Amino acid sequence: MEKYPREHTCLSRTGCIHQFRTAGGAKGADRGMKKINKISLIIPPENFFSSQTFKDKISSLIGYFRTGGINAGSAWPPLGILYLGAVLKEAGYEVSALDAAVKGWYFDKIERWVKKEDPDVLGISTLTANFLHGIEIARRIKEASPEVKTVVGGYHATFMADQTLKKFPFIDLVVRGEAEETILDTLLALEGKKKFSEVDGISYRNNKKVVHNRPAKFITNLDELQKPDRSLIEDEYVNTIGPVSLAAGKFTTIITSRGCPQRCTFCSCTAFRKNICKFRSPESVVEELEELTAQGYEDIGIVDDSFTIVKKRVEKICELIKEKRLEFNWWCDSRVDFVDYEMFLKMKKAGCSAVFFGLESGNQRILDYYQKGITPQQSIRAVNAAKKAGLNVTGTFIVGATIETKSEVINTLEFAKRLDMDAVGIGPLWVYPGAQIWDELVAKNQELQERYWESGFVPVELGMCEYSKEWLENAIGKTLREFYLNPLFISRQLIKSFRDPYRRKVVTNIIDSHL
Repeated sequence: MEKYPREHTCLSRTGCIHQFRTAGGAKGADRGMKKINKISLIIPPENFFSSQTFKDKISSLIGYFRTGGINAGSAWPPLGILYLGAVLKEAGYEVSALDAAVKGWYFDKIERWVKKEDPDVLGISTLTANFLHGIEIARRIKEASPEVKTVVGGYHATFMADQTLKKFPFIDLVVRGEAEETILDTLLALEGKKKFSEVDGISYRNNKKVVHNRPAKFITNLDELQKPDRSLIEDEYVNTIGPVSLAAGKFTTIITSRGCPQRCTFCSCTAFRKNICKFRSPESVVEELEELTAQGYEDIGIVDDSFTIVKKRVEKICELIKEKRLEFNWWCDSRVDFVDYEMFLKMKKAGCSAVFFGLESGNQRILDYYQKGITPQQSIRAVNAAKKAGLNVTGTFIVGATIETKSEVINTLEFAKRLDMDAVGIGPLWVYPGAQIWDELVAKNQELQERYWESGFVPVELGMCEYSKEWLENAIGKTLREFYLNPLFISRQLIKSFRDPYRRKVVTNIIDSHL
């Protein structure tokens, strides 16, 4: 799910777009196409910075302490295309996958990879941060190999399907929402074996007119989904926050639920699944965890939007982990409501090493503006409960809402320091398609939609706040320096690192990686 601002590079909107006639679409597919045998799936990069050297990492860390901005140079396993790849392989298709984000590849390398794979269909998964890079990849591939069908999906393409198909004629089709139960019918339509109008959840062209079929039904029984095929991508992933490695061993991620019942206005998850939240059974979750530990994974991140909101389910998962004597470190995201010390303690005893809270603000007025549904007092209680249970605690904050005053920004920054967590993340509000704040601001100024539908925007950069971008960046940077460079904080963290087996393992891995 997209929540926080990320570095991204915008591509030129000029160039070769005019060279292409409308490709694919319902009319083209109805004439028939060669049989589809191979599909290649791509995650485009968000930027092209890859922090490989120690010097690069120090430089990135210094930039972080100055403004809060960071070149991530890292990525998590792309579970979305790995789930999709498993479905396609089961159906008999040949599948290849590329995570260009983790490789830090430029367009030329990506283009050479696609040429080598020689797919019949190229699927590109997009978030707002990498949308324009995905578009550029599609343009290059279509120019070099017009017969390859280009399909885009993911959050950004779902919300901007109409604009995407109208502006970029080299995109043949958009898959909206979850694709596991629609992709096979979509491929049949591209082969001309099924009418496009019969496939739910897709957008396409018919005689140059963009057509949006009715939405596909949401997947409700997650236990029936095939598990993601991690063998599709051979890259090693490292659990990092920016340039800092948190790896306690071989790393991957897992999803135990989909959707979120909350209505946070800065988040697009609400629009993507319409507040429909479904959970895998504890047995299904632990079965996958058992498989992952058997494959050598030692560090596993649970990347759900809603992992901790059903206490009994969390406790059952912890109980099964202990029953099966699975030994691995894991961490999760969490809200601050629906949690307590007893649940955190059970998580700790089942191998949980860290929890990440989306705290967002220290001001009730701003929390209400975000429709977060929490209070600063709940944040304090949740942080204290997690620390008492022995978990490493990180809190993330958003500043720079259009209604947020200077004093409210400062209050949130001070609140972040007072909570005495192990780590904090602070960034300016980034507004992107699918989020309620996007709809509200676009309704007031249609030009925002016209100018920023491809990339989203940061309100403070457009002069929409009572303070400047420079003031906000300096305030964030000052807070981070005061937090992380405080001698008392450093001494406490060093003592904790000696006592905590998880931290000792992380430190050992960091040292080993630089020897």
